[in-house]
Order: sequence, then C-alpha cells, then structure tokens
Amino acid sequence: MPFFVGGVCFWAWRTFVQRWTCGKHILLLAFTIGMWWIVPMTADKGFADTAARYVSELLNGSIFGDGASFVVKKLLQRQFEILLFPATILSIALSERIFSKLPWHRLQQFGNLSFGFYLLHFPLQLVFVWWAITTSAGSHFFTSPITMVIFFTLLFILAALSYQFFERPLMIWARTRSLRCRPARR
Repeated sequence: MPFFVGGVCFWAWRTFVQRWTCGKHILLLAFTIGMWWIVPMTADKGFADTAARYVSELLNGSIFGDGASFVVKKLLQRQFEILLFPATILSIALSERIFSKLPWHRLQQFGNLSFGFYLLHFPLQLVFVWWAITTSAGSHFFTSPITMVIFFTLLFILAALSYQFFERPLMIWARTRSLRCRPARR
C-alpha cells in the first residue's frame, strides 16, 4: 500500500508544482502540521475500534454499516502511511517551488546517506538490543529519548563513514571500470 501512496504523492506533486502558490502552500503546511499533532493522538488501536463502532452504530440500519466501519478502522490504523507521511513529503517537495532561493542542493548530502541509513539501521538495532540484554538495561532503555538520540547520532555517523569510505569509492571504481570496458564509437 505505501508504494501506491507514494505514487499518488508523486502524481500530486507533478500535477500541482506548476500552479503552486504561496497561499496554497501555507494551507498545505497548516494541514501537515495539524496532522502531526492529531495523528499520533488517534493512532492507537482503541481509538480506531471506538471510531469503527461509532460509525457502525450511526449506520446501523444501512447495508453499508459494516463495510464503512471496516474501512474507517483500517484507515485509522494506517493513517501514518496513508495521510501523514505523504502529506509531509508533498509539503517538503512543494516547498522547493515556493522557497526557490534557498540552497536546496545542500540537502543532497543527506540523500547520499540514505543507503547507509537503510543498510545499517537494523544491525545497529541488534547491537542496541544485545547491549541492553547483556547489561540488563530493562525496557525503559528502549523508550528513553536519550537512547533515541544516541541511536540516530551513531546511525548518522556510520552512514556518513559508509558513504565516504565504501559507497563513494565503489561508485567511482564502477564508473571508471564501465567507461574502460565500452567499445569505441565509430
């Protein structure tokens, strides 16, 4: 499902980017900020069950009652990936159009680290779990904001090192090797 939501997000960006105005952007940013406030409060299972029950009771005599209840429950359970993250990505992507004078190209360095983040986050999580088990840290270790800051700081450093000393040299090697292997043009 997130794949298709990403596709819809890209379609929305491509459709709106040429006609995007500052006023529309302010509304989108307000909506996104509001969603960052509302969605975490309504994301627990109890809220989704209560809302689904309310919809079912509201449409009790209708043939659509059970179906609408099911849809509301599923949408509320997946609102992070259906609503919040796409709205955030669309807001950031359209910000480039409104705030074109900002040096957006500098954010490319963060994009270069994304593969390292993807590759290293799970092994680093395993290291944190191993450390917590061997030191008997307890479950509070995993819910501590300090743990999260340490985790993401280490992940950022490891991703930067991976890009600088592994990914980038490997890309340069692959490019030079593929250029040498090409047949000469006539």
